[in-house]
Amino acid sequence: MTAEQFDAFWQRTYPGTVPLSYRLRDAYPTRWLRIHSLPDSKRYPSRKDEWETLLARQNRVLADVLELEERVMLVTGEYEFDSLHTTPSLEWQFSADECLAHLSFTLLTPIDLAKLPPDPRAVGEYKPGDVYRLVMTEVQWQPHAWDPILKAIAEDELRAFFVSIAHECLIAPYDGGIDFIFKNQRTRDHYRMKYHAWLSTREDGL
Repeated sequence: MTAEQFDAFWQRTYPGTVPLSYRLRDAYPTRWLRIHSLPDSKRYPSRKDEWETLLARQNRVLADVLELEERVMLVTGEYEFDSLHTTPSLEWQFSADECLAHLSFTLLTPIDLAKLPPDPRAVGEYKPGDVYRLVMTEVQWQPHAWDPILKAIAEDELRAFFVSIAHECLIAPYDGGIDFIFKNQRTRDHYRMKYHAWLSTREDGL
């Protein structure tokens, strides 16, 4: 998929938004679902058995949502602050984390952070020149094949999300669980009932 094809897909599927997964739960509250990775909503694993539980839960849900060997898009990127003062002649290169180093990425349209609507959860405001530089690659879903990526995200060392075109589903692991944006509320409600034991007890679902 080219950068132009990705942009067209994104605007068709998530119109009026940008590819920052944490903003989509506000844009699509009836399609959003959060599943926690550990019992009692514990955020970070501290023992081997907790890591096993985290990866088992995440792989189980992903295997349920995705087809075996389905091609999905992996989207990640890097923040760059005050880019107006960087040397224009230097072409930006994505500094891939170790778990991503074997993958080949396509550069996508950068997000001008200063032009985004205010985020009530954010601390401070972005300035002109602050951008998020996006990259994308296509990977094949296989159970446990992407455990290094899931583990890096769970340790808050990496931010990335997956997009299934076939299922119109965005899958955004974070340090604590996985956020999903399903194609419609009915699909969301199906998985909310199926995995109710792994959901937050909070009214807002966080």
